[in-house]
Amino acid sequence: MEERLESVLEEYKQSLTDVSQLIRTSKHNTSDQGTREVFARISKAADEIQQLLEDGVNITNLLTPLQSGSHLIRDILSNIKADRPLSGLKRSGLKRHASRLEGSLSDIRKKETLRLSTLKTNRNLHDNPIAIIKTSADLGECLEPLLQEEENGDLKYTLKCPTAGLFECKFTSLMFKMETAGEVEYHSVPWADKLENYDCEPAGPLYDISCFPGTPVQIHLPHCEVISDGKLGHLRVAHITGDGLEIIKPKEITESHVVIDVTGLSIFGLITSFIHYLLGRNIRAHVLLFLQTRSNFRTQELQVLLVSSNSDTKKVKKQRDKDIYIERNPNCIINTCRHYSLFTDPPGLIVTPNSAQYVECSKNISTAFTVLCSTEKELKLILKDVKDQTKELWKSVVNIEDAAAAAGSSQTNSENRTKYMIGDQHFIDRHRIRLIESITTVEPILDRLLDRNMINHENFTLIRAKSTSTQRMRELFDVGSIRSTTKGKDCLYDVLMEVEPLIMEELKSTP
Repeated sequence: MEERLESVLEEYKQSLTDVSQLIRTSKHNTSDQGTREVFARISKAADEIQQLLEDGVNITNLLTPLQSGSHLIRDILSNIKADRPLSGLKRSGLKRHASRLEGSLSDIRKKETLRLSTLKTNRNLHDNPIAIIKTSADLGECLEPLLQEEENGDLKYTLKCPTAGLFECKFTSLMFKMETAGEVEYHSVPWADKLENYDCEPAGPLYDISCFPGTPVQIHLPHCEVISDGKLGHLRVAHITGDGLEIIKPKEITESHVVIDVTGLSIFGLITSFIHYLLGRNIRAHVLLFLQTRSNFRTQELQVLLVSSNSDTKKVKKQRDKDIYIERNPNCIINTCRHYSLFTDPPGLIVTPNSAQYVECSKNISTAFTVLCSTEKELKLILKDVKDQTKELWKSVVNIEDAAAAAGSSQTNSENRTKYMIGDQHFIDRHRIRLIESITTVEPILDRLLDRNMINHENFTLIRAKSTSTQRMRELFDVGSIRSTTKGKDCLYDVLMEVEPLIMEELKSTP
């Protein structure tokens, strides 16, 4: 045990020396990757020190080296100027880690030993421990939510849960355990600086959740961790309200979800410890492909994105709705701190950049690689680790010719649909009030919408039961397929052009 302690101390001191050297030699060219690697070694040694502590070793003699670590981390922050910002290793993260380290030092000074910290750690680990349940999936009924585009272009989901039970969103994999029937509304929001004062980082999207009626009693947040690694104890849930941020320990963790009990709804998101963020985690990821066409489709650019499997991919696709999404098997496993390269067959195609890294979900999801395609009709894409190119992490064959044809068709459809739009607003939304007030005969409209499967018999009967045409039109506009989907609004536009051409032409001439 003492030999192990001595070895850890030597490793820790050497890492501190390397940090000092890094500061002296890199004042004008600070390497984010170099800083990351050195600091990762310090963090690894700190973890081993914590393990020794749990084993009952008295390590009062660590006071001096830990003080040196705190001072040197502060030095890193002061020597890296604003014109040379850290990209991967966050300045705010270093500040939080230094504060945490100083908190431990304060305990040592007060108690002359780290025993108090040991008891606190053991209590956190063993009182109400997290149950790790290795199941292939949570057993919930999968439902497709209604979609509504918000003013800022984001998507809002509405999941209609018909009874009590466990229900899963088809698009986000969020799950809700309900005591009664109810509707749950949710959408992803930016993390921004919500974790600024906490020693943790995002591990999934942040969702703003509300419900009426029938509040969920449990929320199952999808995670992307590789459960075979056996390292899921670092996952927690951030619960954000007007009163601040609360960190919740999960009730259990399944192979796919983190489960928490809830008594009220607001904002929830998965987080991981800052140490795990620095050292990197193996995660399940998705490779998403989007085709951009230019110059009458003579030049194509294939945009390749690397995102975690629990990302809000529906939102990502919505943000790139002008591109053609190419559906392929997206699944792979990557490490959050490693760099990857994309190879093509045939070789020699222009791929930029040479290497890329997974982008944390707290940031805007940007393109990892761009492949310039000119005359290629088909190509194979292969993702490899920069440091180990013998192993293929993901590969797929993409038919560029078919995708470009789809792009051409999509553009034609888009041009045809411009008649429905006024700027960024749909014609139906723009003139909703005028249409409700002007249309006096609603039944022919309902008949056509029913024939085209845009409303069901229940909607048809409910709308016809209203006593006035104004009430009927208002009820029609509130039907989910009309209120929340572009397809529904397009269909209603076509039907109104058939049934009420004079009213529609008058509205077209209205500024």
